[in-house]
Amino acid sequence: MELDGIFGYGESYLPWKDLVGTEPENLKTIEYDNFGHGIPKDTIIKYHQNWIEKYSTN
Repeated sequence: MELDGIFGYGESYLPWKDLVGTEPENLKTIEYDNFGHGIPKDTIIKYHQNWIEKYSTN
């Protein structure tokens, strides 16, 4: 996140994280070293699938 050329870590991410207000025990932050904006698609799928399984009501 610190290398993100679009959204600055201290200027955008940290204020956004506080604004959203997710409880720390439910917050999952994924950070890669030497990686800019975005994360690999396979990582997105993995964590979204886990979130859906955890919070699905079906």
